[in-house]
Amino acid sequence: MTYNAPAAREAMDRIAPALGVPDAPTGLFDLIRRTGGPTSLRDLGMAEADLDRAAELATAQPYPNPRELTRTCLADLLCDAWRGRRPQAAAGSAPDLRPLTDEVVASFDGCANPRLRQLLTDPPALGTPWSDRKVTKPQSQLSSQEAHMPCRVTLSGISSPGHEGK
Repeated sequence: MTYNAPAAREAMDRIAPALGVPDAPTGLFDLIRRTGGPTSLRDLGMAEADLDRAAELATAQPYPNPRELTRTCLADLLCDAWRGRRPQAAAGSAPDLRPLTDEVVASFDGCANPRLRQLLTDPPALGTPWSDRKVTKPQSQLSSQEAHMPCRVTLSGISSPGHEGK
């Protein structure tokens, strides 16, 4: 996908929203990584010594491809794929901050307060932004005002209206 993306923009523009990401090749790579799939040719059992031969075979016989295959470009692509390098997002697409968000959320695993730890580490449903997440506690502990009070996580902690940063 990374190699062909510049020549197949229409396809990439349909795939990216289906994955819920700004860039199809990086989105697919991240999806495979999150679900525990192999992200390198090495993981699939390909030997590094076979990369040059693979590039040679792929360019020996012309076949329909959205982008012209050159041995040099394909050798570079195969080298990146063998190492499992995450594709670079296409120019103009927003960076995928999910790995950073996942790391920050994981840092709350050691939180001493079990309720706060649950709120901060229990990921929302796929595709639901943290800002849209509804946090609940037992009905007997909710006041009518609390039931509708927005809450957000900030760098200084959890805040609610009138209590920012506290």
